[in-house]
Amino acid sequence: MPTQRFLNLKESKKNAILEAAANEFARVPYSAVSINQIIKEAEISRGSFYTYFEDKDDLMRYMLRGFRDTLRKKVFEFLEEEEEDQEHEGAVSVENVTGEVKFKLYKGNIIKAGTTSPYSLYSESLASFTTGDLYDHHDADGFITLFGLPLKVRAMKMQELEKNNQK
Repeated sequence: MPTQRFLNLKESKKNAILEAAANEFARVPYSAVSINQIIKEAEISRGSFYTYFEDKDDLMRYMLRGFRDTLRKKVFEFLEEEEEDQEHEGAVSVENVTGEVKFKLYKGNIIKAGTTSPYSLYSESLASFTTGDLYDHHDADGFITLFGLPLKVRAMKMQELEKNNQK
């Protein structure tokens, strides 16, 4: 965690350091991150950097915590909006939304790496379509018919329009 000295800095100075660090973390792989580049861009001395953070790992952990907190806040805001929308529409509540989402951070990108939830509807035995009692391949016929219906209706309408245009 950063020292109290860092936390007491003016917001503009803190933001300059964090922005310089974000630029450096996005520019090169983590192993090649240069504190020299960070302090140069942030216009601080090496001594100041080390009075704020123990090392680049400490800085990265602080930035990731900030990112995590921001992401958590945005997700909760989104879920609250969804819950309000669903209450107005009479849809199912999101009260059972819980679990973990894992992300990979790479050069300024966020890549979803996995999710888990005790309420997940995912079942490997269904997804793999293995033989068993859970999935009957004949069920697909109904889905194909149902999801193909809009195409069938469109084709009928196009034929109808074509007939009307030929008259």
